[in-house]
Amino acid sequence: MQAQNRIYRKKMCPWGQKAVQLLDQHQVSYQDHLFDSKDEELQFKKELSVTTTPQIFIDGKHIGGYRELQRYFNAPIEHGENQTQYLSLVILLGFSGLLSFVLGLGLKGFLGIGLSLFATLKLMDLKAFVFRFKQYDMIAKKLPAYGFIFPFIQLIAGFAILAGLFHPVICIIAILFGLLGIGSIVKSLFIDKHRFNCGSVGGHYPLPLSILSFVEPLLLLIPCGLFLV
Repeated sequence: MQAQNRIYRKKMCPWGQKAVQLLDQHQVSYQDHLFDSKDEELQFKKELSVTTTPQIFIDGKHIGGYRELQRYFNAPIEHGENQTQYLSLVILLGFSGLLSFVLGLGLKGFLGIGLSLFATLKLMDLKAFVFRFKQYDMIAKKLPAYGFIFPFIQLIAGFAILAGLFHPVICIIAILFGLLGIGSIVKSLFIDKHRFNCGSVGGHYPLPLSILSFVEPLLLLIPCGLFLV
């Protein structure tokens, strides 16, 4: 049965390691496939139409990722496990607030630093971010190139806020991007009811698309809206 039981994962992925441990606990023999490169992983995700790894097959049937494997075995969810998915977002916002307070930059500093950090995490692995982003963003679905330039737009906006370089035209464009981002999240989350991972903190951290995903576009809307008012 080993040929029909397979797990596809990244070598150092903690969720992949958890999935392997769960399979071992239930004495399931399997073929462990470790991706040789990022391109191989992205190609696998594209072919399977998924946004995350690991991905597990049992008896030739696609089970899904680690969460789905837990449900398959009726395994209990560890205390605090769901909360850890949002840890990256909490750390980013907390660091932005702390740095802004230390430097005495106030709300402007919090917004500018926050946007800059969001952009930096995306740029650390641009391909992975674009793959995740185009799953739910309305513009990136039609124009994949938008996903590649979005982090740069975000970074420029963050620097502009920190430098106080506001201009009505720039603010209107930023508000438009923010509203489109909110619209994309609303459509995917509440209308299409998809269960994608959010690209706010890049292409690797397991941040589910949720109400908290509105934080990022609001960081664009708030300062620009206040300036225009």
